[in-house]
Amino acid sequence: MCRLVAALSARPCALRHALIAAPRSLKALSIEHRHGWGVAAHREHRWSVTVGTPPAHEDPAFDQACSQETHALIAHVRLATVGSVQRENTHPFLRGRWCFAHNGTIRDQDFLRERTSVARDGERVGSTDSERFFAYILTRLDSEGLADEPASERVDRVLAEAVREATDREGFGAVNFVLSDGESLYVHRLGRTLSIREEEGLFVAASEPWSDDGAWRSFDERALVRVEVGPGRTLRRRTLRES
Repeated sequence: MCRLVAALSARPCALRHALIAAPRSLKALSIEHRHGWGVAAHREHRWSVTVGTPPAHEDPAFDQACSQETHALIAHVRLATVGSVQRENTHPFLRGRWCFAHNGTIRDQDFLRERTSVARDGERVGSTDSERFFAYILTRLDSEGLADEPASERVDRVLAEAVREATDREGFGAVNFVLSDGESLYVHRLGRTLSIREEEGLFVAASEPWSDDGAWRSFDERALVRVEVGPGRTLRRRTLRES
């Protein structure tokens, strides 16, 4: 079990209140989800990832990381189920242009092992099911020559097919995940709570709403979407798989 927040913004912004000060901020949730934290911010065409193994509510570095202004952000607090408490097992994970975080427990790791390339398997630095699922996705993108390419309709197709093949298996496990290249954000839900809010120029996905202002709605189970920054720095959402 973990908790995550992912955001894509048409203009640089900080989510300090949502991540640190709100009643159900990630910092507050880290009292229970206390096995490390990570914050990835996309600025000036590259990702900056900061992680820590102390609980987020006890680590001043978490507050600093959450104060950044960014176009894209992925933040995560961990409650370990697979893999020990160590820096290598903290989310988000970064490979090239892609940043990834996961909430849930994947039971059928054999399926992933059998379909992950030697090269991508060798990139793993930790022991989580989450990083293994990320390696599986990258293997599928590699097979189409897309791992170094920005999000596109071709990436949409490959990702949707990879997710469907894995998650349609009986007993596969819980797979809420976010994946971003900084200009687009993919969001998928299976087996854990996930809510979204859409404002002018801002899209947010969160394991738990941090407020009760009525702007949140539940994200559909098994849905997969891509939110992207379009012309004029506006946001648009593409549905890749419905519930």
